[in-house]
Amino acid sequence: MTNPLFIHQFEPKFENFIIHKNIIQQLQNFVSNGSIIMNIILYGPKGVGKFSIVLGLMNHLFDESAFKYTLKTTMLDKKEFQYENTKNFIIINTSNFSKTNRKLIVKFIQNLAQSKNILGNYHIVIIKNIDLLDKICQEKLLRIMEINIAVIRIIGIGHSYTRMIPAFRSRFLTIRVPAPTKEEILSIFKIYKNINKYPYQRNKLERITDKFGRNLWKCINAYQLSYLGSNKKYKKQVNYIDMVVSNLIYLAINPNISNLTEVRHILYKMVGIHCSGSELLSTTIKLIIK
Repeated sequence: MTNPLFIHQFEPKFENFIIHKNIIQQLQNFVSNGSIIMNIILYGPKGVGKFSIVLGLMNHLFDESAFKYTLKTTMLDKKEFQYENTKNFIIINTSNFSKTNRKLIVKFIQNLAQSKNILGNYHIVIIKNIDLLDKICQEKLLRIMEINIAVIRIIGIGHSYTRMIPAFRSRFLTIRVPAPTKEEILSIFKIYKNINKYPYQRNKLERITDKFGRNLWKCINAYQLSYLGSNKKYKKQVNYIDMVVSNLIYLAINPNISNLTEVRHILYKMVGIHCSGSELLSTTIKLIIK
């Protein structure tokens, strides 16, 4: 079953990237011996492909297992702590925690470092939105990294370089991921056009690229939405809400995806574009009845 949303049709393998090739080459050289020799931070604007690059790196090291992760829950200080787990690495999203609970991330990593159950040669922890950790959390995490350098590798993803204190940044290989150029985004549009048989109108797509400030995630979604919303031929096939709900159903029946987390992320994004919950619910019921 093909994923109905363009944004989820891309499989983040290094050979599939047509942008950020210099960063891909840098990471390939960095792990040429099959191991991560130090901690890494990728930072840059939102929606430019930082997490996809990290997943590409994990795929480069661990093959298809990089895409097979499940949601795990444990208790820390009598509070639920959720993370995504594979047999080779762990993913933690800082934005899923309130400011007061982000200290639990540091405690979890400390417990992980002291655990004897190491995933491979060392624990690999991917921290999304790592720049949201406050100064105290960064300082504590820095000490954990220094003490447990043999058993912990941190791969951070963030938006702001300056939010991270200098001492913390100095323990990472820091790589800036820039926004793709207009021509790069247009070349990506061509790939989706060929896969999904969509029209390619350069002037219209240039306006989309300008409107969303080269945020690749928003541009791809806007490209798909623009034709579903304005082109009668495609609007008759399926509307955008149907596609989102179909994607949620796809996630629910795919055992290789962390269902609850991905569903939550999609719902958050739909709320962000002012999609009502009642509309999502009614569409879900209609599709289930069908």
